[in-house]
Amino acid sequence: MEKTFAREKTTFIVVSKNKFFSNNKYYNCLYWSCEDVCDILRFLLDNSFIKFGNDIYKQVTGIPMGANYAPLVADLFLFLL
Repeated sequence: MEKTFAREKTTFIVVSKNKFFSNNKYYNCLYWSCEDVCDILRFLLDNSFIKFGNDIYKQVTGIPMGANYAPLVADLFLFLL
């Protein structure tokens, strides 16, 4: 994420009807800094659990397929390339 923000030379990811990088804050939009995005990703990856039968397991490697955020994390990773 740090490389992406540095490459885009911006401070925020802004989310409204459109999603874009920006150095400005806009009215009625959500915006996240690089630190915010890294904290969110870290939380998701550190707190992924799966249920198999009656047992619950913590995902320690990779991203659980089928998780709502899995495609978004994959897109972020590919965006870095």
